[in-house]
Amino acid sequence: MKAPFGLLVLAAVPLYGGTIDLTGAETVLVRTGDTLSFDLFTGSYSTNAQALGLSPNPDAIAFCLITSPLAIPGQFVATITSSDASIELAFGGVLEFGTGYLSSAGFQGIVSTLNGHLNLTSSVSSELFLRGALRLNLRNQGPDLLFGLPPLTLSQDLFVTLSGGPLSVGAHAQSVTLQRPDTPLLLAGRFNSDISDVPEPGSACFFLSGGGLLYAISGMSIRIFRGRN
Repeated sequence: MKAPFGLLVLAAVPLYGGTIDLTGAETVLVRTGDTLSFDLFTGSYSTNAQALGLSPNPDAIAFCLITSPLAIPGQFVATITSSDASIELAFGGVLEFGTGYLSSAGFQGIVSTLNGHLNLTSSVSSELFLRGALRLNLRNQGPDLLFGLPPLTLSQDLFVTLSGGPLSVGAHAQSVTLQRPDTPLLLAGRFNSDISDVPEPGSACFFLSGGGLLYAISGMSIRIFRGRN
């Protein structure tokens, strides 16, 4: 039986395999076979859509993960799941990091970016967003990679956009976890599905492949320009 989203708690004894809470971390070593996951609060989209008389369910989702420049592009499989894990959708094929530039209050300079885009049918979207929360999973299919862009935290390194018609709204990463199946851990995952107190993100500016999208990630104005590989 799969657990719903939420917060991690400490286990009493070491386990082989489990979940590490990285919500406040700035960097993490993602080994081959590890899965880096982001729990997303998506309620802002339906609120804004209904105010404009639009469908409360988006028809597309896109993400951009940034990190310090990588010497190799890496290989990742990205999926999005509903809060109860009953629906899982793949972003298609193996994704690799490209080169970009970040300008923000916390960092300015060259970065590596991992990007994905997924179109949704109305029926799939309504089921996927039924509980107002999603989980983005990034499974490392390539060599070990060190992720992070200090002083930003890992939750600030991810940008997600939900869009439908003329509306585009950012989805905030409320928690970050790492699943490492074959290493002794002192943490085991247990989740709390109550996300009613999660605040709506503030505004920020996000550019990807020449297109402008509005974001609100940690109250910072951020611009990302993808470069050529």
